[in-house]
Amino acid sequence: MKSNRVLVFSGYVLAFSVALILLYDTLSSAFPVALGDPRGRFSLVGLLTQSALSPLMGWGLAVGLALGFEHRGMLRFLSVMAGLGALIALVLTPLFMLDALAMREQVSAQASRAFDFASAGALFKLSVVIVASGGMAVGGWLASRKRRKGKEEGTRRTTKGLVIGASEPDG
Repeated sequence: MKSNRVLVFSGYVLAFSVALILLYDTLSSAFPVALGDPRGRFSLVGLLTQSALSPLMGWGLAVGLALGFEHRGMLRFLSVMAGLGALIALVLTPLFMLDALAMREQVSAQASRAFDFASAGALFKLSVVIVASGGMAVGGWLASRKRRKGKEEGTRRTTKGLVIGASEPDG
C-alpha cells in the first residue's frame, strides 16, 4: 500500500507540474502587461491560448488520478479549480472578441487574413478550455459525491411494475 501512495503522490506532482509550470512560464513571459491597452490584453490572451492545452492535460491527469484512487477531497478541489478556469475563459472570450475588433482596425490589409485566422484560432482554443474545464468541474464534482445506499456498483434498484399482476424481473 505504501508503494501506491508514493506512486500516486508522484503522479500528482507530475500532473500539477505539467499544469502549473507551463502556465507560469507563459504568464511570466507576458509581463509587464498593459491591461489598459487593447494590444496588451489581446497579446496576453493570445499567449495564454497558445499554451492552454498542456495545462489542461495536466489537470486532466490529476482528475484521473483522483477519480481512479477515489480521492474525493482532491477531486472536489480540482473540480472547483477547473470551474474557476472555465469561468475565467468564459469571461475572457467576449473581452478578447472586443479587443480583436479594436485591433482589427490597426492591422494592415496584407496582414488582415493572418490576423483573422489567429483570432479565430484563439477563440477556438478558448472554447476548448471552457468545454474541457467545465466538463472536469461538473463531472468531477458529481463523481466526488458520496454514493447513496442502493447505488453501489453492480446493484440495481427494482420497483414494482406499473401493470397490475406484472412479475418482477429476474436478476
